Amino acid sequence: MSQYEIDLRLPVDIWRKAPFMLVGPDIRFLPLGVLVDSIHHGDKQLPRITPLVLSKICSNGLKQDVVFCFIFLYINDRYERVMLMTHPVKIGSVNHEALEALLKEIFRIAGLLECQIVEVELNDLVEGSVAFPTSFSSISHDVEVAEMIKSDLEVFHREGFREWAEVECFEHKVHELERGLDETIRSQDMLHMTQVKVEDYLKLVSRLGGSKIRSFRLPTWDASDSIMLLNFQLFNNSAYVLRSSSRLGFLKSSECGYLCCVQNLLEPLKTLRTPHVLLFQRLLEAYSFDTMKIMDWGISPVDRLPELLFKATEVMKEKNITNIQFANVSSDQLKVKNLLYELGFKLIHRVKLLRREVE
Repeated sequence: MSQYEIDLRLPVDIWRKAPFMLVGPDIRFLPLGVLVDSIHHGDKQLPRITPLVLSKICSNGLKQDVVFCFIFLYINDRYERVMLMTHPVKIGSVNHEALEALLKEIFRIAGLLECQIVEVELNDLVEGSVAFPTSFSSISHDVEVAEMIKSDLEVFHREGFREWAEVECFEHKVHELERGLDETIRSQDMLHMTQVKVEDYLKLVSRLGGSKIRSFRLPTWDASDSIMLLNFQLFNNSAYVLRSSSRLGFLKSSECGYLCCVQNLLEPLKTLRTPHVLLFQRLLEAYSFDTMKIMDWGISPVDRLPELLFKATEVMKEKNITNIQFANVSSDQLKVKNLLYELGFKLIHRVKLLRREVE
């Protein structure tokens, strides 16, 4: 039997084999290999993000890195401490024995951090270029480049994991989507898309989320953390609310939908050929993006989804965006998926989320 060892470090190879984007307070220090983000739970302050690499001990005593992932901590809606294992990346030869060794160490660390639950996100389908964000954490790998451990569930099931969510992302061309939408939607003058501040958006999502058909997200305890990527000022210009007005003109408009769409930050990561893009607003405004992803959304009733998407295309046309991706669709949202297929969207990404309680 091979011997394996865990190190809490960021291997140099990861920048080449599995490039990633990180948003949050760590971005200024990441080029130095430092992660500073933390969470408070009970009387403890813990690092939110920790890099983890599994190495195989070779016969000559040297170590060979085989698997890398981040462990990402969050507090769920039951106020339990959860360790999310982000998409495990292959950086060497991986077999069932290596996976078992990795999971054994994951549970050991979860125990040390007093986590009640361990979760893991696994790519089940990757078809084409998946835009940022690609993870439910604040770390997004380029899943088109990275060789991920796919959803071979045998080892995970044997270790007590069970699937608790399956989430999908769809893609379309902006001009084709606009052309394909019904003429009554295109001429709809009773709907208005308004840009709002992040704080107002989060309040609206918290107030209306329960009554809307909405995107999947981690069940976090803190409402302001429910869309973790929005905690960073980079996304201040990405939140929108859809309002419907009365034809009589004197009745107050009402919110019927919302969305948050973000530029594909993986594009400059590729074209600028840098290990990590410095996320300064002035630099990003000067960059020409091809793709935007609707990463958070809500609509009521679901039949109004085409109207929400039409208003989204208007926003994207102003930014000269070519491709639109509609993310975080739970696999059991059949009505939403059927509407997307009818409009010509194509499924490009599916993630399985697995969970196990820590004994």
